[in-house]
Amino acid sequence: MIQIENLILNRQKDIILTIENLKLDKGRKILLVGDNDSGKSILIKTLHGSYHHFKGNILFNDRARLFPRKKEHSLLVDNTCQVLNDENVWKNLTLPWSEISATRKQKMLDLCKIAGLQENLSIKLGLLSFSAQKMVELIRAAVQLPLLLLLDDFDNYFDAKKEEIALEICNYAVNSGSTVLATSKRLLTGFDQTFRIQNNRVVSL
Repeated sequence: MIQIENLILNRQKDIILTIENLKLDKGRKILLVGDNDSGKSILIKTLHGSYHHFKGNILFNDRARLFPRKKEHSLLVDNTCQVLNDENVWKNLTLPWSEISATRKQKMLDLCKIAGLQENLSIKLGLLSFSAQKMVELIRAAVQLPLLLLLDDFDNYFDAKKEEIALEICNYAVNSGSTVLATSKRLLTGFDQTFRIQNNRVVSL
């Protein structure tokens, strides 16, 4: 569980976003909707530990956020493609591990089949679409079962059909106890809980 208390996000002298109390339960897919420059991406970066201009508390399982160890808690998929374009799909999927267990390998193959990537595992990732590249990033993140899986600008990556597939992939992590937090400029279906940023505050829908 992630608990956010009395959080104030600042950019220079401006207050971008305030959150008095927000709980992100484990095993849930949560959507945060907001316009451009509403602060949703900065909140994502703050939870990931890469943005430090804030006041307040962020608790992971009742413990304060430790930024030097941020990657032990969360994984971030954002608008930048964190892939090796000259390597094949399978190499990109297995980047975090020098060796991969049979169980994890099978799960990755299962998720690739769901994503329609099973025939492309030996193809250089740079030859595939941006959407396919983001799907590879999502599978790679989901199988690591982070405490918090962060998907910034989720609506930029996929069409409606691919969004459903992506959420099915997220379910693997969610069913193992991960929390998924995605941001979007528009309302999306398939999430357990939805919040919106209004007047620099996060409100439940």
